[in-house]
Amino acid sequence: MQVRSLGIALRKHGQNIEHDIFQIPWDKNAEALAKWANGRTGFPWIDAIMTQLKEEGWIHHLARHAVACFLTRGDLWISWEEGMKVHTAVLGVY
Repeated sequence: MQVRSLGIALRKHGQNIEHDIFQIPWDKNAEALAKWANGRTGFPWIDAIMTQLKEEGWIHHLARHAVACFLTRGDLWISWEEGMKVHTAVLGVY
């Protein structure tokens, strides 16, 4: 709620908080995304999780959080939407 209130207050003064703060410069590295999707990042924990996802069709929710953080905030800085496409393709669900 406080962030929303801050956004409303800043808009009244001519500042657009969504544009200034929430625009993340995502990387568009297709090679890094493919390595992440195939469990070939070079980080054993992440690679093991992605391998389990492909082989067994499931991963623990904390493992899902780990690979999502690695994708979006770890070394890759790739949009979560690209990760969603990978998971949808592997699991066949949305």
